Amino acid sequence: MPRSGLPPPGERPQYERGEGSVYCWGYNAYGQIGDGTTALRKFATPVYASNAAPFGSDLLCNVTADCADDGKPCTIAKCIGGTCKHVAAPNGVGCADGAPCTTAGTCKGGKCQSKLIVCNDANKCTADACAPATGRCVHAPIGGCK
Repeated sequence: MPRSGLPPPGERPQYERGEGSVYCWGYNAYGQIGDGTTALRKFATPVYASNAAPFGSDLLCNVTADCADDGKPCTIAKCIGGTCKHVAAPNGVGCADGAPCTTAGTCKGGKCQSKLIVCNDANKCTADACAPATGRCVHAPIGGCK
């Protein structure tokens, strides 16, 4: 889908979608095309395909659906002013930090706030802990305890 024609200097590079991909062309002195270069693009250059990470950190967009998730539990991808940005999720939104010894948490200020799993079998003769490799509680006997 090659296209040509450069926008006037200072204008946003043009883009179009085709089959789930985004193509940009135009002036690129500051890397605004999003292909990881600063080379002038006279023809449409693919910069984002559906289900793939964008090449540039500030992908151009029309709507939020054009923006890729950054994989962090407490951020949301949004199209703001024609550029994809990752903003803090609202406080109180559920999240999981991925650590095996924590419970599900909630977002606060863009960070996942979770709590450590409490492993207490109420037996004074065991050392209770969460095993990081499995996320399961272990209760090791304490030698000489009665």
